Amino acid sequence: MTGFRKWLQAPLLFHVGNELRLRACTDEARELDSAAFGTLLHRVLEVLAREDLCACDDPEILFSALEAELTAVAERRFGATPRAAVALQLDQARHRLQLFATRQATRASSGWRVVEVEWRPKDPVRLPCGRMGVHGSIDRIDQHEDGSFCLLDYKSVSSLRDPAKVHLKDDVWVDLQLPLYVHLARQRIGAARVHGGYVCLGPDEKSTRFQDWEGLADLVPSALERASEIAEAILSGQLPGPDERFRPFDPFEGYLVGHGLDLAEQEEEA
Repeated sequence: MTGFRKWLQAPLLFHVGNELRLRACTDEARELDSAAFGTLLHRVLEVLAREDLCACDDPEILFSALEAELTAVAERRFGATPRAAVALQLDQARHRLQLFATRQATRASSGWRVVEVEWRPKDPVRLPCGRMGVHGSIDRIDQHEDGSFCLLDYKSVSSLRDPAKVHLKDDVWVDLQLPLYVHLARQRIGAARVHGGYVCLGPDEKSTRFQDWEGLADLVPSALERASEIAEAILSGQLPGPDERFRPFDPFEGYLVGHGLDLAEQEEEA
């Protein structure tokens, strides 16, 4: 699903990464980059699917479980004595999880429970154009006691993100992730009421919270229409230029799309 965002930003980078499957490789890393930091948090947060945690409203119990899972995941990946830089990042992750545990407890006390983590449909789900299927995983699906659902995407960021503003700029789709979540999730939730949102995991209380997008379902038909247009363009081999607002994070990508060293500031994102 993130491939649509890449195409909207820079079709050539979609072609290089998603069709040719080319990746930059390096053995210089001595610490977790933003993607790896986000992946680490994803793996830890999967523990919320446990029966004793999925509706838990006690922040201490939640943090204890998250901290134990972080320790276990980190030891499997980095060993008992990780590099100093990685150890510092693990402490930062632990701090973010502690802040999150309080928000999660409040969420549970308001009637929400985790019903799925990293859920994906068995088969690709067709777009309205009928020529391309969409596949991917949804970070988390919650269900409220009133029967409605919320589809959530984790974001490890330095400041809050409004999902509506991330997806739409001047009423133009610049990201399709959450509406495509809804399209995929129909296999799991049927015709139930649904909305989406972000779980922002920031470095402080202000940047750690659930950001719900209540009106998302009403916009899904428009998003699917745009996704179908993109699918048709991909299948026809079109490679228009990048969005004028796009600034890559990676120098190699920057040169591919003509930005040179004019890069965006790096930010963690789960």
